[in-house]
Formats: sequence, C-alpha cells, structure tokens
Amino acid sequence: MISRREGFRNLGFVFRRADAADLHDGTTSYSRYNRTLSRLAEHYGASLEATVGAFVALSPNNDYMGNLRSTATLLDGYRRGVPYSALTISTYRACGARAWRCLEGEDFLSFTRPESKKTRAFYANILDPSDPRPVTIDGHMLGVYAGRYMTMKGAVRERFKYDDVADGIRALARLARAR
Repeated sequence: MISRREGFRNLGFVFRRADAADLHDGTTSYSRYNRTLSRLAEHYGASLEATVGAFVALSPNNDYMGNLRSTATLLDGYRRGVPYSALTISTYRACGARAWRCLEGEDFLSFTRPESKKTRAFYANILDPSDPRPVTIDGHMLGVYAGRYMTMKGAVRERFKYDDVADGIRALARLARAR
C-alpha cells in the first residue's frame, strides 16, 4: 500500500509537468460539460439534473462522443414517447436503464450507492463545476498517485483511499489557482 505522503509526491511530480494548456483544460472541462449538457437539456426540454444524471449513468466504458450521442438518443426518445427498449445506445443496457430512470424523474443520487464516490463526484462536478469539494478520480489518476502504470482492474484491486487521493488533487488545484 502506498503512503499518503508518497502519493501526494507522485501527484505533484505529474502536476509540475503540466503546461498552461493542460492546466486550462483541467480547470475548464467540467464547465464545458455543464454548458454542453445544459444545451442538450434545453433542446430536449429536460431538466439539467436529469440530463447530467443520464450522461453520467451512460458513461461506463463509453467514450465522450458516444456518451453524448447516447444521451441525446435517450432524451429524444423520452420526449417523443419511444419506449426505452426500442432505443439504441453505445454502452451497457443496465447503464441505459439507470439513465432512463433519471429521465423519468428519479434523482440520480437516490440510486447511486454512497460508496460510488467517483460516480457521485462526476455527477456533482458537471452539475456545479464551481464546487471544489467533489473530485472525480479515475483509474489513470490512481496510477499517477501510485507512481506506476496500472490497468483499470489493477487500480480497483489496489483499494486506494479515495479521500486521500482527492485531498491531494484538491491541494494541487489550489496551487494551480495560485499560479
């Protein structure tokens, strides 16, 4: 198990290698997600919360563009009264079913397990990009924290303390704002 101190050091090493473009992308990505999903929500007459919930529910093993297409497909189908079973999405059907629940008015956080910190943070980061508390940490970031290449399955097996990694990212974000 990696120590918190060593993990912070590894995060700092990668952070120091970031250039201005990297920092800009990192500090504006969730605002861009929010604007894009706000436009989708408005276009299809859905709430932002339902649209973001659908987008996040559809995200496992889905690339960004596939995720947007699938979200738009569900929003359009829902608005037109097409049954979920008749729609084609580019991810797991179980993910689509969860996304559909959001469109039917169920709050995304009500059926997302509290221990699903990454998923809940992803939802919160998109919904309110100005809130510095939630931190979305994926397997790649866990590899940075560990200081070595890891597969996604390997990152899951490591049993990192999510909050330790999030604390390190928050500290780096404060440094980025101070630059």
